[in-house]
Amino acid sequence: MYTPFLDNDGSPLSIEQVQYEHLGQLEECEEGHHIEYKLLLENGGKNHIAKVIASFSNCEGGWLFIGIEDGSKKIAPISKSDYSQKIGQIAKRVSPMPEFETRFISTPENVEVGVLIIYVYEGRNAPYICDGSIYVRCGSNKEPIKAADRGNVEYLVERSNFYKKKLDDFFKRDYYFDFGPPQLLEKKYSFICLYLKNISHKENRRLETYSSRRELIDFLKNDIRLFKYAQFTDNSILFMCEYVYPKKGGTIIMELYYDYSCKIYVPVGINDPNEIETAKSFYKRYGIPESSINEFRIYNGSMILNSVKVGLIGFKRFAEKYQLNEADYVLCSEMENIGNTILYFMGEKYQEYLRDSGGMPYAVKNCYKSKYHFLNKYPDLHFSDLASVVVRDVVGPAFGFDSDAICEMLDEDIKRVISKRGMT
Repeated sequence: MYTPFLDNDGSPLSIEQVQYEHLGQLEECEEGHHIEYKLLLENGGKNHIAKVIASFSNCEGGWLFIGIEDGSKKIAPISKSDYSQKIGQIAKRVSPMPEFETRFISTPENVEVGVLIIYVYEGRNAPYICDGSIYVRCGSNKEPIKAADRGNVEYLVERSNFYKKKLDDFFKRDYYFDFGPPQLLEKKYSFICLYLKNISHKENRRLETYSSRRELIDFLKNDIRLFKYAQFTDNSILFMCEYVYPKKGGTIIMELYYDYSCKIYVPVGINDPNEIETAKSFYKRYGIPESSINEFRIYNGSMILNSVKVGLIGFKRFAEKYQLNEADYVLCSEMENIGNTILYFMGEKYQEYLRDSGGMPYAVKNCYKSKYHFLNKYPDLHFSDLASVVVRDVVGPAFGFDSDAICEMLDEDIKRVISKRGMT
């Protein structure tokens, strides 16, 4: 990442480290491939700033300084008021939404005026389009790509495909569940897998030191008490509800990567035989033949869905601690070997659902993999909502349930268990 700023030792400074006195270093920096100066923050009009942001995103990123004159590099302070709202409106003119950071540096004399710095990262989803055109940097100018410039467009698409491949490589289960002796490994176990990939360029989004990793382990084990055990890999920490001994591989896994990405694995095939018999008796009371019931795999829906929620709540608490931004993440879900599987519930809501639907909801397809959801496209979605959203809109429908109904059944079963245990 190019930066025009250096500290006293000659080390590069990021946008978070820049202070007012560092702005004097810009006297030696002309407008060019990575730098542009503007006197004012536009409000409407042709919005040249939106085109600058798009051009930086389509190239290697760059710095935009607002409140500095291009020729003399003289600081002409702008007002601090409502700049964040204006920047948001300007960036909306670029599609897809680029990744950038802003910093307002006040003058020593007056905290209400100063210089606005915008650092735009190299885009991962190029080409970035503004007002119907693809802009790239050409020296100190932003130029639209002409129809004949096919090579530039192909380069941007190739770069986007490179980043997509990195997502493809991440969005797969690479944790090995060792369920038993080699002769049993041919059995197809069922899994619900959730992937959250951090795509931010920000270098501070890293668990770089051993002490920071130990701090994370202590925090999560105390905060989410179900995660009793933690284990290191070369690039992540595995959090487990039960320690995984060889041939005993059935616990929930939340894997937190050092770049703040996350994978959650929920094995679906672990169940109490007594519960299965209870469920079969339950279906027989509704006139469903035992021969039909035996064609399905039957699992406790509350146990499975609560496991999904535990994993996502664990990630939510992790995100809160490290102040992570939803817009930096891509979500993908994958369900393996779930065909002919039933999730059953014990409450009246489930009984009503069976009566109304005239049969048992079950997973028709054997495998599901969702599209890639870039969370910056859902500005109203927060990490605190993910657990409910995934249960309602991802897992429930995969097992044949109406989105709203699955949440009602789960809530009812949870209340029933709490009441049975005498908990408040």
